[in-house]
Amino acid sequence: MDDFASDTDSDYTSYWRDWFISSRGNEYFCEIDEDYLTDRFNLTGLNTEVQYYQYALDLVTDVFDMEVDDDMREQIEKSARHLYGLVHARYVVTTRGLAKMMEKYKQGVFGKCPRVICESQHLLPMGQHDQPGLSNVKLYCAKCEDIYNPKSSRHNSIDGAYFGTSFHNILFQVYPGLMPQKTQRRYEPRIYGFRVHASAALMRWQEERREEMKDRLRSRGMETSFEDEDEGDEEIESEEEEAEDAEDGIDDMFEGPGVQMQTLHYPDSLVPISVMGETMPNPFDGLPIETRQHLAGYLDDATLCNYRLVCQSTHDAVDADSQSFWRRRFLESFEKPTWTGSNIKYKQVYQIRRKALMYGADFDLALSKPTGRQYVKDIKKGTKCLEVLRDIIVDSFSEKTDDGQAYESQNLNLVYEFIRNHDLLHAVLVHERANNKDIHCLPKRLLFTIWVVLAPAMLSLEFEHLRTFQFPDSQLMAYGTAEKIPIFGGCNGLDINMEWVLHLLNFWKYHMLRAEENTLYHAYKQLEEDEMPRFWDRQLKSGGNVLGKRWKGSYAYVERDEIDDVRNSCGYETPVQDLFNGDADEGQFQDMRLEWIEPDAIAWPPLFEQHLHSLKVPESRAKTRAQHRSATPDAILDFKSRNFQFNGEGSDTTEEFCALGWLNALPPQQGIPGWQRMTMMKFFQDPDTGVIDREALWAYEGVVLPGGQIIVGRWWSPNDGTGDEMYSGPFILWCVDAPKYGDAVDE
Repeated sequence: MDDFASDTDSDYTSYWRDWFISSRGNEYFCEIDEDYLTDRFNLTGLNTEVQYYQYALDLVTDVFDMEVDDDMREQIEKSARHLYGLVHARYVVTTRGLAKMMEKYKQGVFGKCPRVICESQHLLPMGQHDQPGLSNVKLYCAKCEDIYNPKSSRHNSIDGAYFGTSFHNILFQVYPGLMPQKTQRRYEPRIYGFRVHASAALMRWQEERREEMKDRLRSRGMETSFEDEDEGDEEIESEEEEAEDAEDGIDDMFEGPGVQMQTLHYPDSLVPISVMGETMPNPFDGLPIETRQHLAGYLDDATLCNYRLVCQSTHDAVDADSQSFWRRRFLESFEKPTWTGSNIKYKQVYQIRRKALMYGADFDLALSKPTGRQYVKDIKKGTKCLEVLRDIIVDSFSEKTDDGQAYESQNLNLVYEFIRNHDLLHAVLVHERANNKDIHCLPKRLLFTIWVVLAPAMLSLEFEHLRTFQFPDSQLMAYGTAEKIPIFGGCNGLDINMEWVLHLLNFWKYHMLRAEENTLYHAYKQLEEDEMPRFWDRQLKSGGNVLGKRWKGSYAYVERDEIDDVRNSCGYETPVQDLFNGDADEGQFQDMRLEWIEPDAIAWPPLFEQHLHSLKVPESRAKTRAQHRSATPDAILDFKSRNFQFNGEGSDTTEEFCALGWLNALPPQQGIPGWQRMTMMKFFQDPDTGVIDREALWAYEGVVLPGGQIIVGRWWSPNDGTGDEMYSGPFILWCVDAPKYGDAVDE
C-alpha cells in the first residue's frame, strides 16, 4: 500500500485489483474476473459479512470516487481486502478459478512440503473453516495428506476462509492427473542403529495393519495407490521442524496428537496398563461415558488435553457423544451466549476464548512497533482478544433474573482478570507507530470502543500506577468546539465519536488518578468504595433505559482568555491549568439527583430544544447512492421510539441549580449495545417566581456508556458564542446509587 501512498486517488482506485494481486504476501490469490465480481448473484450474502460493503465493492471494481478522510479510507481498504478474500473462496471452485490455481500449483507458487520424504511435493492453500476469523490459511500436501503453516509471516496472516475447506479436494477431482502417488516411507527412530522400542512397536502394528489393508484391497482387485518399495533398513533423515510457540495454546493442544489418535483408531488393547510386568485391563473401558465426562469436568484445560490422550475411552468422553461435553464445558466457564449453535460451535468458541484470555497479546508492541514478525503476530492475537472481550461483554449478566437476588457475573470477572493480567489498559492512547497506513493493524474503532467500555477499570485506583499518554491531545479534544469535534456522526448522526470519548476519559484519568497533579486526586481517593465509578450490573441491551437517581461528578474549564491557547495547541509547550467545579469548590465533586418522569410531564422549553436538539428526529446525511445504501433505517426507528425525560437538582458552588433533559437510545457501537445520548440544560430558577434566568444557561450533551453507570460529554454556554467562539469544556458523571440510600434503579 505504501507504493500507492503518493499517487492520486484516481490512480489508486483504477488499479486496485492489480495492486492487490501484485502486493507481497498476496501471491496465493488469483485474479478474479471482472464479470464474476460484477455479477450480484456471486456476491449473495456478503453484504452482511463485510463492513462498508458497498464502498468496498466499489473500490474492488474500480468505481470508487468518493472523497473520505484517512481513517475512513483505511477502514474501506480493509473491508475491500476482506470482501476480495470472501469472493475469492467462491471463485477458485469455478472452472476459470480452478484453471488459474492449477497453474500456480504447477509453478510451485504455494511452496513445497517441508517433509523430507515427500521430496518437495508442491502444496495447495486451504482453510480449516469456511467462516472467516477462525484460523489462518494452511498448506495441504497431497502426498502425505497433512497440512502445514506457511513459512512467511505475510502468508500466515491470510484468513483460511479465503480459500475454503473444499477447494484443494475439488482441484484433484477435476485434475486427477495432478494427484501424486502415495508413499509408505517413513522415518524410523534409532539409537546407535537400534530401533527405539515404543515407536518400533507402534510402527510394527501400523505396518501389519497396512499390509492387511493392502491384502484386502488386492483381493477385491483394487489398486493400493502406494509406491512399491524394497523392505530393508533404509534410514530417512528428516529436517527438524521449527518449534511451535508455546503460546499456540488450547487450539494446538486439541488439534495435535489427539487428531492422530482419532485418525489411527487405536483399539483399547493397544493402550494397556502394565503393573509389575503384567498387563491389566484399561480401567476407563468399564466406566460409563457419563462418568468419564464427569471426571473430565474437574480438569483444567491443560490437564484435559492429557486426559483426552490417555486412551480411546477418555478421548470419546471428550469428543464423542455429539460433542456434548463442550457445551457443558462452555456453560460452566462462561455465561449463556446470546447466539445459538451446535455443540461443535460451542467447542470452537470455547477454545478461541480460552486461548485469548489465557495468553492475551502484547498490545503495547502491537500499537507502537512498526515492523517485525512478532509485531504481526501480536496484531493477530490482539485483534482476536478484542473480539473475544467484545463477545464476553455482550454475554455478561445474561443469566441474571429479576428476583432481586445477588448476582455475580462470571463473564465480567473474566474481563477484569484479563485486564489485570495483560497490558490492555497499559497501552491506552500509547503513541502509535509512524506508519499508520500499515496493512496489519489493530481494528482501531473496536479497540477504542473496548477501552471506553472498560472506563470503570481505567478510573479505578487499582490502576493508578499506569501511565497516562497524550494528555495534551486529550486536553485539546476536551475543549474542542462542537463544530470541529462533534460527539455524534455517521450517515444518520447515530455513530459515537469514540476517539473523542476516549480522550475525555483519558483527561479525567489524568486528573483523578495522578497525585502529582494535585487537582482531583485527593478528593477522589477519599470517596467511599460505593461512590466510585462502577461496571454495569445488568445485561447490555439496545433500546435505552432510565438511569440511577444519585450522581456524582465534575466539570472542567479554563479561563475564557486561555481557551484559545488550548485550542491552538499552546498546551503542548506551556501547560494550561484546568479548573474544576468553580473556584470556591476547587478539588471537590458535585452531587446531583435525577428524577425520571413521563415524557412531556414537564414542558420542554423551545429555547432548550433550540440549543440541544433533544427531540430532533435523526435524518440521513448520506449524499451519494453508496452512502444511502449503507445507512441504517432500523437504527433511526429504534432511536425515535426510545426517549426518556428527567429533571434534576444539585448544587454548584454556593447556588442550587435545576436541570431538565432527555435520554435517547443509540444503536450498538462495534457490536456492543446499551449506548445512549444524554442532553440536559442546567439552569437557575427564582424560588419565588419560578422564572428561569436565561442569561445563566449551561447546556450539556454527552454519551451514556453501556450499563448506564457513567456519562461523559461536553458542556457549553449558549449565551457565550457559537462555532469557533463557543465557550465549552468536558464533564463526567457517575451513578452512586446504593442500598444505604434505599435507591433502586427502575428497569
